[in-house]
Amino acid sequence: MSTIHVGGIVVFGTRCKTLEEAFAKAFQGDEIVLHKNIFLNTNIPLKNGVILKGNGHTITTNKKQYGFIAIGIQAEIEDLTIKVSKQSAAIYAENSNLQLEHVKISYAKSNYNAREKFNVIQMVDKKKPTFETGLGLYDCTIEPSILINYVVKVQIVSSAIGSYTAKMSGIRAEQIISQNNEYINIFLNGKQTFSEGDTSHGNLMFMSFARITHLLGKIDLEEQKVTNKELRSYVEVQNTDNALLNRTCLVRFNKFKGQVIDLQFSVGALGSLADNFSLLEIMGNSDLTIKDSVLPEGRALFYQGNLALENTQDELDWEYSPTETTVANRNSTSKLFNASQNQQQSAIEKLNTLIGQTTVKTRLKEIISTATMQNYRRINGMAKNDSDSQFSNHMVFAGDAGTGKTTFGKLVAQALYEGGVLKENKFVYAEVKDFVDKYVGATREKAHQKVMSALNGVLFIDEAYGFAEQPGSTSHNHEAIQQIITDMEANRDKLIVILAGYTRDMKEFFASDNEGLPSRFNTWIEFENYSVNELCQIMQLQLDNQGALYDEATLSILQQGVAKLSEEAKTNGRSNGNGRFVRNYVQKVLESRDTRLAENISEINNYDASRKAQLLNMIIPTDVKRAINTLHDQYQIFNS
Repeated sequence: MSTIHVGGIVVFGTRCKTLEEAFAKAFQGDEIVLHKNIFLNTNIPLKNGVILKGNGHTITTNKKQYGFIAIGIQAEIEDLTIKVSKQSAAIYAENSNLQLEHVKISYAKSNYNAREKFNVIQMVDKKKPTFETGLGLYDCTIEPSILINYVVKVQIVSSAIGSYTAKMSGIRAEQIISQNNEYINIFLNGKQTFSEGDTSHGNLMFMSFARITHLLGKIDLEEQKVTNKELRSYVEVQNTDNALLNRTCLVRFNKFKGQVIDLQFSVGALGSLADNFSLLEIMGNSDLTIKDSVLPEGRALFYQGNLALENTQDELDWEYSPTETTVANRNSTSKLFNASQNQQQSAIEKLNTLIGQTTVKTRLKEIISTATMQNYRRINGMAKNDSDSQFSNHMVFAGDAGTGKTTFGKLVAQALYEGGVLKENKFVYAEVKDFVDKYVGATREKAHQKVMSALNGVLFIDEAYGFAEQPGSTSHNHEAIQQIITDMEANRDKLIVILAGYTRDMKEFFASDNEGLPSRFNTWIEFENYSVNELCQIMQLQLDNQGALYDEATLSILQQGVAKLSEEAKTNGRSNGNGRFVRNYVQKVLESRDTRLAENISEINNYDASRKAQLLNMIIPTDVKRAINTLHDQYQIFNS
């Protein structure tokens, strides 16, 4: 290893006049040390394994050029200030691994307009590299925006990235490790993101998966001496095509999954930001847990997803969408809980609005209540906090198709999430084919992966009797069941499995099982077929959801059709008491109506918009009678 000096008086080592000359002479393992400030007339190709030591000096890039280019290499830059000219960038890298330590990057002048400000670090993986690509920033200050795309790893430690005048920086990587940094206008999007001790001064957005501890949102424009010009620029940064991102906030979670432990906010002078500013935003169908935190008074927005508050005192004033959000209370206080009770239907409330299945509702409420109270005792130290002490809540849903088993299963998942029993509002639907592989030895892994995909939620296996081994078959169903049982036992406190299917088939499957399956599914819930009256209620609900219009005379004929066809279906040995029967009936009625309307569309077009809308949605007795006759003929064909 040798040292190459640029400028200065050199006693030992090689001396070069220019940086270009130094890199031309350097080999892997060499160090290049600056002894003067440099203005680059052209870009400098970095070399693999060469360390550039700025020695506290400054490099200024030429306009419309990169400062350094790295292609397929690993390199380091230390103790250097880089000033970026307009329409220029400090570093462009492809398939490389760069480490920057004590590096400061800023604009060469403060009067550049938005079109003249580029991302000063641009980094991308364009093909699969032979080593770990990425970026390391240690004790760095980068005021302009950066853009890191799809590299393997980014590690940022004790650095400051962004400014009130910079557009949003973006970092996408397989893994992001962030420790004790200060951010303004940046999103972190890693398949695995770990943040500890970071501070947001505005518009820090987390995406994908992250585990975050000790996150502080802090803003005080007077203390930070933010000028009116900087503030105007800061607000302009938010003018994106996405209206939800136009607001200014301290911390935002978008398409996020993970948890934040010890989230804090400190808010001082906001100036003109006050009218359009929020501390916290949750959007993009996120799944977020906030734990062990104290959230002060201030504005918060919750657009879409699931939010669990665990051991948290929340005083935020929430604006949120009741139909797009779910909230779980885990030993916490929040105005959001009170608001959700008034505006948002809980899972139990949704359960109560479902038609029929009175016995099923009663039994599920008992199970949900028991599990919720047991979890409450655990949180408050009144019960053991280990998986061995947890009751099994696995269930069997038995009954004909179309009796609501899947719908009820989804509400069980939501209710147990809201009660803090499950960490995620997750419902995974599966069938036997999702667990069984055709190759010997592969079924266990396939089954394991499917079970793990439902961890912290509910795994619903439909037509589960398909796991039964058939005489003379060579399937691997037995192997799949063994793996499911193993994973159920290992994750008793993190998973609920529901097996569903026809009653007779499920009974035969359990009777033939010799793996202790019945003892692990000790809750059997029977779904009965709907009565004619209940089928009529379901029919009306489905018609209303389709925007259909009808008068009392037509409704009477619709109800007569349900009774007549239900009896015919029963006579012909077909299921006559489920939602699927009603759905088929409603579909035929609407098809009959639309056939009639298509034949008279020219006449309908002569009416005004209000009358036209009424005619296009109106069902008349002729439509219903035609639908009844069509289904009657089909039953005759099926029975012949």
